[in-house]
Amino acid sequence: MSVPLLLALSVEFGLGTADLLRIIGTAPARYKVYSIPKRNGGARVIAQPSRELKDIQRFILRTLYLNYPFTTRRPGMSMAVTSAKTRKCMSMPTIY
Repeated sequence: MSVPLLLALSVEFGLGTADLLRIIGTAPARYKVYSIPKRNGGARVIAQPSRELKDIQRFILRTLYLNYPFTTRRPGMSMAVTSAKTRKCMSMPTIY
């Protein structure tokens, strides 16, 4: 994780960097995993992040991906145009 992002998280949540690194380091254990029934008789596994982890994830998404479109579909837009825009989005670089 980059230092500027860690500092931004620290300011946003009022936590020290050591606390944030602890939360991030234990993120896999901060999920509640359960299953719900599907219509076809199978089960769908749900992994729900803890409240604090979810807040951190949302902040990171808002901060890093502010200018990236999360969907290319718009009302009245043809599927051909939507597909072209999706291909363009998929070629964007991943930010870490």
